[in-house]
Amino acid sequence: MADSETMDAETAAQMAELDALMSDLGMVPGKDKKKTVRIKKNTIPLRSKVLDGTWGGEGNECGVCKKAIEGKPVNAISLGKTYHKECFQCTVCSCQLMETDTRFFEKESLLYCAKDFHAKFSPTCAYCSEPIEDECINALGKTWHAKHLFCAQCGQSLADTGKKDDGFHEHDQKGVCNVCYCSLFAEKCGKCKKAVSGSCLSALGAQWHETCFNCATCDAEFPNGAFFEHNELPYCEKHYHKQRGTACAKCEEGITGRCVTVSSAKYHPKCFRCEFCKKPLDSLFRTNADKIYCQTCHQKLHG
Repeated sequence: MADSETMDAETAAQMAELDALMSDLGMVPGKDKKKTVRIKKNTIPLRSKVLDGTWGGEGNECGVCKKAIEGKPVNAISLGKTYHKECFQCTVCSCQLMETDTRFFEKESLLYCAKDFHAKFSPTCAYCSEPIEDECINALGKTWHAKHLFCAQCGQSLADTGKKDDGFHEHDQKGVCNVCYCSLFAEKCGKCKKAVSGSCLSALGAQWHETCFNCATCDAEFPNGAFFEHNELPYCEKHYHKQRGTACAKCEEGITGRCVTVSSAKYHPKCFRCEFCKKPLDSLFRTNADKIYCQTCHQKLHG
C-alpha cells in the first residue's frame, strides 16, 4: 500500500507538471533585431507508462467507462488504475494500446497513443511543423526542435549559442548568429566601419563606438560632448575651422567675426602684425615665405 501511494503521488506530480507546461509554455518575447536574443529550453516530460503485465483485479472499476470489470483487466500500475481490455485504447485513433507498445499517455482521464498525444498536445516546431516530443527550444516567440534552430545565413546551430552572453539576433523574423549579424546586418561605426553592438553613440546620422567618437583629425575627445560637424564628421573647434578654411593663419584659432584676408590666408585683425616688429599692419605690407612684414622691416631684412 505504501508503494502504491508513493507511485500515485509521483504520477500526480508528473501530470500536474505536464499540464502546467502545456497550458502555459514559456516563450521568449520577440527582441528588437539589434538586440541579443536568449532562448529557453524545456524538456517535455513523457507520461508513457509501463504496464504491469499481470491480469486480475476482477470487480474493479474500469478507468475509462467506469463500469465494473468482469474477467481479466489491464493493470496500469503507474496510474493506479485498471481497464477493460477493449477500453484500453487510444481516444483518437482507437488503436489497442496493448498491441502497440508499452508507452501511452493519459490526460484528463483519457488515454492516447504516443503519436496522437504529441499531435494534439505537444508544441509544434516552427521549422518542420512537426510535434516536439522531447527537448523544446523557445526563441523568437516560437518553439523549435533543438536541431532546427539554426542561423539563417551560415546554418550554425543556435540551440547552445542562445545560452551564451553574446546570444544571437533576429533579422526578418529569423535567427542569425552573432558573427553573421555583425558582418551583414549590424550598424557600422561611422569611423572604423566595424559593427556596432552594445553601448554606442548616435550622432550625425550614424552609430559610433564610444572610443571612436572623437575629432576626425587629432582624435581629441570632446569636452562635455560638444563638437563641430563638417562633411558628416566630428571635429574639435580648432580642426573644424582648419577644414572650413576659417582658422587664423597666425594663431590657428577659429575666426568668427571680422578678418583680414591675404591671398588664401585669413587673420584676426589683432593677429595681422609685422612678423618682425609686431606692429599692427595697415593696407601697406609685404610678404616673404608666407610671412607678413611692414615695408620698413621687409626692406631691412630682405632688401
